[in-house]
Amino acid sequence: MVAVLVIVLSSSGRRLADTNARVNVSGVQLRLLAGERRCQTQDVPSGAGVVRLFSGPFVGPLEVTIVKDGRPVSSGRAASASAEGPVEISLEPLEAEIPDARVCIANRGVAPIELAGNQTPLGGSSISPQFIGERLPTDDVRADFLRRGSESWWSLAPVVADRFGLRKASFFGAWTMWAVFLLVGLTWIAGLLLLRREASSR
Repeated sequence: MVAVLVIVLSSSGRRLADTNARVNVSGVQLRLLAGERRCQTQDVPSGAGVVRLFSGPFVGPLEVTIVKDGRPVSSGRAASASAEGPVEISLEPLEAEIPDARVCIANRGVAPIELAGNQTPLGGSSISPQFIGERLPTDDVRADFLRRGSESWWSLAPVVADRFGLRKASFFGAWTMWAVFLLVGLTWIAGLLLLRREASSR
């Protein structure tokens, strides 16, 4: 079990920093007309280097701009997408978290672009039992923020530890995650020693 955990934590890949999604798999529901721009309020995490949207096929460009206090702080664009699915747009790296940023998405092309909503289930709201007989939800565009480059979970440990203490009582902090890991590790060791003792006593 320990070996499997080490292998998983050592694997590298592009890591999700934050998302506004409220469903596991988003359905394409929102239409952005040619020349249209829509903005939504969303926290943008530090270290975000890529924003991932989910769209139908389109000929863009599709542009994303991060705005804080009326000033653009980062932006990027995608030229096109040949099939329905994720579209990853590189941003200028953000060194610090931007709470309550305005994330603006603009269709700079000549045809509408269909985008997935952050509350829309796969297949659309109209076929989901959750929304039968109810007013369809007003979605924001689903926006996943990814960290730039490929990283292992080991390299992200300090970031995870810092986030572990967020929105908790003031006496909690990054140390609480390490304390939990220590307790889990001691529990494993105690369990292994107990099993060894039981085996040797037979």
